[in-house]
Amino acid sequence: MRTVDLSNNKLTGTTPKSFLQLIYLEKLSLMNQMSKGGVGIGGRLPNFLSNQALTEIKLNGNSLTGTIPSNSLQVLDPSLVVSVDLRSNQLSGALPNDLMRFDNLEILLVDNKITQLPRSYCSESKWMNGSVGSYGYNAILCPANSHNSAAGRQESNENPISILLTASETQQT
Repeated sequence: MRTVDLSNNKLTGTTPKSFLQLIYLEKLSLMNQMSKGGVGIGGRLPNFLSNQALTEIKLNGNSLTGTIPSNSLQVLDPSLVVSVDLRSNQLSGALPNDLMRFDNLEILLVDNKITQLPRSYCSESKWMNGSVGSYGYNAILCPANSHNSAAGRQESNENPISILLTASETQQT
């Protein structure tokens, strides 16, 4: 099996362990499982240590928690284009440094609780379809107290990052 797409099915529980044992799996999509008032797929983000062909992971729109495991993609060929969509979950903490081994990574993280991006990510000019080369960290995720209404990250000069002012800062201006 090369593709598993169970998007928009209101699944609950954790990521099925059987998916993590499909060594030829290239695309996994379990996105948008949340129903109104539901939780979707929860628990910790799994390690994809057996999925050596996996290049597209879509787990956005769920309730995944915890940090992104440091070795979660270590079996993948770093020269491949890898796309990981983790938007709209409850992931937290710092991003792992070992993602630096990828030449061309697209990692979507908006609407989580990520607290830190390694400074070294700014040197990955091919990441995010080349946007990191132009906008640095902002191409991956807007900094704290800022926003981008379109994407939650900067993709072009027409779509800049805006700084959010607190109520006291607003009164001072």
